[in-house]
Amino acid sequence: MTVVLLLLVLAVVLFATELLPVDVTALLLLAGLVVSGQLDPKEAFAGFGNDTVLTLASLFVLSRALLRTGVIESIGAFLTRRARGTTGLVRLMLTTVAGVSAFVSNTATTAVFLPVVLGLSRRAGVPAGRVMMPLAFASILGGTVTVIGTSTNLIVSGLLPRYGQKTLGFFELAWVGVPVLVAGMLYLFFVAPRLLPAAEGDIEERYGLRAYLADLALDEGSALAGKSLREAALGREHGLTVVTVVRGEEAVQAPGADFVLRGEDRLVVEGPSDRLMEATATLGVHLRSERKLRESLESGAERDAVRLVEVVVMPRSPLVGRTLREARFRERYGLSVLALHR
Repeated sequence: MTVVLLLLVLAVVLFATELLPVDVTALLLLAGLVVSGQLDPKEAFAGFGNDTVLTLASLFVLSRALLRTGVIESIGAFLTRRARGTTGLVRLMLTTVAGVSAFVSNTATTAVFLPVVLGLSRRAGVPAGRVMMPLAFASILGGTVTVIGTSTNLIVSGLLPRYGQKTLGFFELAWVGVPVLVAGMLYLFFVAPRLLPAAEGDIEERYGLRAYLADLALDEGSALAGKSLREAALGREHGLTVVTVVRGEEAVQAPGADFVLRGEDRLVVEGPSDRLMEATATLGVHLRSERKLRESLESGAERDAVRLVEVVVMPRSPLVGRTLREARFRERYGLSVLALHR
């Protein structure tokens, strides 16, 4: 009992802190039970041949196939065409997710529909915070309708024969699941929107960028004129990131390191306020007002070209373990990294 309880506490701590990936923690727990003599190898690996485990694995394969073949993407496009207004789009999306999760694992459904829902919310101008939680609950509610809707239903159904009971029929839970689904969806349609945030926090405020975005104009005889951005070393020596270079009527977004500056160029830069002040004193540039900068960025072609977005580096991204310079991030993608949150 002591060994099992210690392993249980260790597992809970590792699951909660995520010091190790969840799957690694689970396999280590299984190995701990075998090494400590609580299970023999036959018992330990019997679960991998269990009908329930194989069914769950098959559902995840099916979900992945739906994503890779473009079925889910087609559903997202269909929803966008058929929806009438923002409210209608959200309700149609939740209804679709609930319907799909009744026949595909609700966990897999949530994972597969997540990028679709984020894309739809972005197109409709709906904050992601208003659709993420309803998405999860719609998937859970849909999973109560059939025996394969959620892994817990499958596990219980698989255990019933041990106790002399029949396994659950495919729609046996629907007598309870459908009323619960209808009640839950009505709540998500009419009550949840009043409780969820109406807007998301501003990216500029969250990363402290607003105070550090500035418009620098090159003076006559500036030390930067005729130099490439690499030679100017604005990032390395002055801590400034050049977001845009405005030359006459042309705006060059995320210019590369070999871009050569000319007199009368305007540089939209991001950096600490003290380094900006230092640059105006030593580089032959002067600071234009932030108000004029924002007006210029919000008008005409520049408005359509400039975007401030937040992205997440996924665990298997080719960027992991590399510096931005090694990845040639700006040259390859034409994007300027203004801040990192870790």
